[in-house]
Amino acid sequence: MNLLSQTEITTILLNATIVVQIILIILFCMSLWSWSIILGKFFSIKRKEKKIAADIILFEAGSTFTESLQIATRQNKSPISQITLFALQELRVLEKSRIDKDKKKKLALKNLKRSFQVAISKEVKKMSHSLSFLATCANSSPFIGLLGTVWGIMHAFQTIGVMKTTALTAVAPGIAEALIATAIGLGVAIPASIAYNYFLSRIVRIETDLINFASTFLNRAEIKFSQTTIRDIEREKAKERIKEREELKAKANAKEAKAEENKAAKTKENSENISDVKEKMAFSSGSENIIEDEKD
Repeated sequence: MNLLSQTEITTILLNATIVVQIILIILFCMSLWSWSIILGKFFSIKRKEKKIAADIILFEAGSTFTESLQIATRQNKSPISQITLFALQELRVLEKSRIDKDKKKKLALKNLKRSFQVAISKEVKKMSHSLSFLATCANSSPFIGLLGTVWGIMHAFQTIGVMKTTALTAVAPGIAEALIATAIGLGVAIPASIAYNYFLSRIVRIETDLINFASTFLNRAEIKFSQTTIRDIEREKAKERIKEREELKAKANAKEAKAEENKAAKTKENSENISDVKEKMAFSSGSENIIEDEKD
């Protein structure tokens, strides 16, 4: 069976009724727009997948949390960088708030977790943009084509009534334009449906990768915060020990100073007693001399 040539198809479309031509133009515009979305999404999602895979490998290879953090935030256009920067921005807001330091540490991980959830939702929403149009094309194009088919068949029956003949040549053009409308409707719907499901599965895969990255980030952040807390506790204990030593030293110095004062006071008292004794002895010897003089 020979297929219709391009010239025959063009002739059928040009001779179709105005309603069928409008339907075909609508289907053509839907097909053009859906294919532009398909091509754009294909390359866009492919780039994102490569960036995410590379960033996750580099992040996990970081020897320290600080190094991994620098790797995760170095590329602004990467989804990993976007969600990390958003989470860190929310963490800075928490740091600037007037909340007790201990409460900030307790809220930090919860804040990071919620921030990652919001950031991942935004990235998924951004990647899912325009997919609804593909779903619309997949669902509505066959029915739009079917409308053209119904209208073409109605036109064919009307031709039979006008020409008062049931010859195939009388109804063939109407049936042909009806079938072409159905074919074009399916031609728009099938690629849109395949592309929608394909992109949806890849976006779900990307979302899973981002969630796994966020979990790894939170694990390392928790270890970092725990180490910071331990260091703070050790630092506080060291400060307390230094303070105790200083207090003991101050007490010892005060005790020594008091002992010196007591010693100085005793020395002074002894000196005064010696002076009194010397004066008494001098007075006694003077009195004896006066008595001896009187006797002479």
